[in-house]
Amino acid sequence: MKGLFGLQRNQLKLVFFFIPTVISTLAIFQGDTTLAPPIIEATLSILNWVCFLMLLFTSKMKKVYTPAIIVVAFLYFFIKNFHVASGLGLSFSGILMLLLMIVMSFFDYKEMITLVQWFRRYMVIMSVVGIIISLDFLIGFGLPHELVEYYGMNGNAYYENYHFSYLFVQDDGIRLCGLFNEPGYMGTISALLLILERFNFKKIGNVFILIAGGFTLSLAFFILLFAGLVIKSFTSRRTRHSLIATVIVAIIGVAFFDKEHIVSDYIKEQTTFDKQSNTIGGHSREDSSFLKVKKEFDMNGPKLFGYGTGYCHQHGVHKTASLRMNFVEWGYLGTFIIYGLLLLGGYTTAKKDKNALLFLMCFALSILQRPNVFSVVYFLILFGGIYYIRYYDRKDNQYVFKSR
Repeated sequence: MKGLFGLQRNQLKLVFFFIPTVISTLAIFQGDTTLAPPIIEATLSILNWVCFLMLLFTSKMKKVYTPAIIVVAFLYFFIKNFHVASGLGLSFSGILMLLLMIVMSFFDYKEMITLVQWFRRYMVIMSVVGIIISLDFLIGFGLPHELVEYYGMNGNAYYENYHFSYLFVQDDGIRLCGLFNEPGYMGTISALLLILERFNFKKIGNVFILIAGGFTLSLAFFILLFAGLVIKSFTSRRTRHSLIATVIVAIIGVAFFDKEHIVSDYIKEQTTFDKQSNTIGGHSREDSSFLKVKKEFDMNGPKLFGYGTGYCHQHGVHKTASLRMNFVEWGYLGTFIIYGLLLLGGYTTAKKDKNALLFLMCFALSILQRPNVFSVVYFLILFGGIYYIRYYDRKDNQYVFKSR
């Protein structure tokens, strides 16, 4: 049956889900953005709710295909909004994200795969635009842009705002953000998509994602790519050769072309161990204010379930987003339960598919750098990505795919 704009009812359902999924990742949708006035965020919030209402109207939710999504989404919603340091943390955006995740659990494998493919195409477009603006900044094509303060009052950091893509600027360096608020966000998502695609660079879109990911200069991007290649090399001779060739080319490239030590200095900065923060440079998601709170927690804090969501923020921690912050707020047991259930859900969805389990391992590794994975887009990449891998594995081997 044809619906709006001649689309099938089922296609409309996916469109109304895809729009808020993309919006939730945009820098201009974040509450502390400096890239747009508050009216933009409010308008996007209204659009999200309109899409959700239309999603309910066009959906027939009869069967839960991915129960792990509901379990983890409800648990996260409870911890985030009720296990709090003081008061309640309920917000309209948090409620909407929970509702979207519940709806996602009713999508079958074909619908999840379609959404993953749409998001990949969206990332390809974002990557192409990002490559263009990066070259413009370095070479000077004359494209219009403006300097905007980076979010969170981050000292000498700024955005070069090209409106359709952003560059993170600090000191003399630039890093591509795409339409995300941080270069590491784009780098992590890009790496996961390339691993999901099994490094298939016969697809030109994956080449664009790779180049744009390189422009993010995200340690997570490079670590995940390297880890994905290493893990896959154990099962593929071709990947093993590609890994060796990549390492050799990278070493030769740095040795012969990095005359001013820009790349080597960056690598040193990103991989140097900081004794004060007990982290490496590229994992610079903890500041001194958090270290004081963490020390207090280590001495006499509630180790099992932590102080509650919001505790760190109440004690002056504003520039930290690490897994250890979750230990402080949710405790060791609470953190283990929620991440454990998420990864267990991925494992049960993978159903012993070798390539899907390799992808799950890389996703788990990404949590160490960017632990805030309890969002619609990360759930789509994880569970939709596993369905995507399983489907094409079965298709290659002429087996019938079963989503459960």
